[in-house]
Amino acid sequence: MFGPSGRTTVLLVRTLSLLVLATLVVAPAFAQANWGDVSGHVTQADGGDPVPYATILVDGTNYGTAAGSDGFFQFRIPAGRYALLVRSIGFEPQIDSVVVRPRQETIFNIELTEATVEVGTAIVEG
Repeated sequence: MFGPSGRTTVLLVRTLSLLVLATLVVAPAFAQANWGDVSGHVTQADGGDPVPYATILVDGTNYGTAAGSDGFFQFRIPAGRYALLVRSIGFEPQIDSVVVRPRQETIFNIELTEATVEVGTAIVEG
């Protein structure tokens, strides 16, 4: 006989199965190792009240989130340096940079200024 015995074949199959399983379990952990969390609050510059449902977008990517009713937000992103664009209806948009480190939480609190709208002159005749 030149082929592997039945016992050798079973050991080989088990070993390969364990290697495949280990790869499937360990690979996602390594992939997430270079990610970090960004969290914070969006508040009004005048008074510090929360800005509910503001959007936080990572410029040049598809990453982002929306703040909750309390102005709090949190999302996960690959480690790196980013520009975050924060905006909400009735407020001036703000852009600021943030550095995200692997496996760490970066706190990013930002204040938005209320937008001013100029209205033209109205003439009332009657």
